[in-house]
Amino acid sequence: MSNLVINLIGEIQSSNFHDWKNELIDQIQSTNLELTSDIDFSSAELNVKTFKLAEKTLKIAKEKALNQSKDIQALFNAIDEVTEQARQTRLTLERQIKTRKIEVKEEFAFEGVATMQHYIEQQSDDFKTSDISRFIDKSIFLSKIKGTRGILGAKHAVNQLCDQFKNEIIHKLAVIQSNVRTLDSITLENLSLFQDRSFLINLLPNDLDIIIDERINNYHANQQIINQTHANDSKSSNTESNEINKSTKEFNFEPLGMLETKKIISDLLMKTDEGDIIKALLTCLRLIEDEKNRINDLH
Repeated sequence: MSNLVINLIGEIQSSNFHDWKNELIDQIQSTNLELTSDIDFSSAELNVKTFKLAEKTLKIAKEKALNQSKDIQALFNAIDEVTEQARQTRLTLERQIKTRKIEVKEEFAFEGVATMQHYIEQQSDDFKTSDISRFIDKSIFLSKIKGTRGILGAKHAVNQLCDQFKNEIIHKLAVIQSNVRTLDSITLENLSLFQDRSFLINLLPNDLDIIIDERINNYHANQQIINQTHANDSKSSNTESNEINKSTKEFNFEPLGMLETKKIISDLLMKTDEGDIIKALLTCLRLIEDEKNRINDLH
C-alpha cells in the first residue's frame, strides 16, 4: 500500500486520502474471508498485518488532522468508516486463523496420543496392566504444544514429548520385568498372598522386596497363632470331657428312665426362675422327647 498523506491548514489543502482509501477498500474487498488451505492462512496472516497497519495509520492521520483543524468532519467520518471496515475484515481473518491454529494443535496432540498407543501395544501384557494413562493423556501433549510457533514448532514439540515418553516406558519396563521375575519366584504356598500383581509390579524393586517379606512373615505368624489356638481349644475340650467322665464315675449312679427323668425335670422347672437353668431343663426335655420318638419309630 502507498503512504497516506493528509495536510490541513483550516481546510484540506492537500490529501491523497480518497485514492488511499479506495486502494485500501479494494484490498479489503478482494480479501479471501473463507480460509481453507495452508496458503490461504499464510496470506491471511499478511493481510492481518496490513489491515492492522492501516488502522494505526488512519488513527494517526486523524489525530494529526484534528490538531490542524476541526472543520473537517466529513474527512473524519470517512476515516472512521474505512477504519471500521479494515477492523472488521481483520477480525474475521483473525478469528479463522485462531480457530485453525487450535484445530492444528488438536490434530498434532491426537497424532502424539496415537503414536504412544501404538508403541504401548507393542509392550508386554504386564506393562499394559500398569498405569499408562500419563503416556496417552492428550492434555499433556496440548500443554507441550502451547507457546510453540507455527506447524513446525508444534510438530517438533510433539515428537520431543513422544521421545521422552518412550524413554520413560523403557525405564518402567525394566522395573516391571525385574518385579515380574521376583513375583514369579515366590513359592506356590505363598502365591495367594500376592493377588494384586498389577499394583506390585509398578513398585520400586526394594519396596517390592519389603512388601513380600512383610506379607510372608505376617502370614506365618498368623498361622502359628491359629495353630496354637486350635491346640488350646482341643486341649480344653479334652479336659472338659475328662471332667465330665470323672464326675460321672464319682457319683456312681444308675441312669433314670425317661419318664422318671422327665418328671424330675418338670418339677425342677416349677421351682426355679433362673433363665439359663430353665433353658437347660427345657433342652433336656426336648432331647428326651426326641429320643422317645426315635425309639418309637424303631418299633
